[in-house]
Amino acid sequence: VKNSHLSDPTKSGKEWAPKIDCDFLLSFHMHGWPETAREWIVRERKWPSKHLVSHIVTLGCEVVPKGNTSNDSQAWRISFSMAETCLARAIPLNIRRSYLAIKLLQKRHLKPGCSFLRSYHLKTLLFYLIEGTGVEELGKMDEKRVYNLLADKLVDSLQNSDCPHYFLNSINLFDTVYQKTKPAKQTAEVDSTVKMILQSKFNLKTFLLDDKIIVRQNIDQFIKNVQFKRLALMLLILLTSLLVVFSLPLILLPLFVALFSLLSWLYGIVLCSPIVVIL
Repeated sequence: VKNSHLSDPTKSGKEWAPKIDCDFLLSFHMHGWPETAREWIVRERKWPSKHLVSHIVTLGCEVVPKGNTSNDSQAWRISFSMAETCLARAIPLNIRRSYLAIKLLQKRHLKPGCSFLRSYHLKTLLFYLIEGTGVEELGKMDEKRVYNLLADKLVDSLQNSDCPHYFLNSINLFDTVYQKTKPAKQTAEVDSTVKMILQSKFNLKTFLLDDKIIVRQNIDQFIKNVQFKRLALMLLILLTSLLVVFSLPLILLPLFVALFSLLSWLYGIVLCSPIVVIL
């Protein structure tokens, strides 16, 4: 699966290979909203809006086969992937960047030492953070501030072993993964993970700036190429101007100088316009 369809805010530099792994899962769509998730509709919140909640409810949900169920090989679970996609589209760019930053932290640094932490846990905590704080309030903050709030929420969730499902809040998402981890190992993993998260809050550049450095280097190289082309163009204009001086009367010299200056200015604008878009 090529990653060329992904928008810039979802790309993470060298973290993405030319191809990405993905899972294909059979699902059946349910047109109605499940009764077990009725609480989510009437929940007190600052986000999402009532209009968006109503729209999500009309989308329904999906049911997918539930794997690793020893006592029931025909068990199914409810999936809210369409609802989550709809919510994700309503999240401002600065909040999305902060989420991607902590997701990148989880992939690079937390995952090796915390076997049970999944990106779905991070997304769930993000939804709860926006729901409790409000998208307008978070939208006014810079990415670092939103990242710190999300990191604090993750630390609190790990220390209390509590990560309620966003739509079915009676389900603790950590219960299943904790059952597969020995208590001593779980405690050690949580302690080391919490320590690393807290370190990332105060030294985020060390953890996450590798991709930004690569992007900045590419931009700098692009600028150098543009400057070289502009220099070559100016030399060409100068040479042409000298030829004009010796081949035409002096009265036409100001006209040609003005003409070539205009061409140089227009050419420079065309070359430099991508820099504005990238930055």
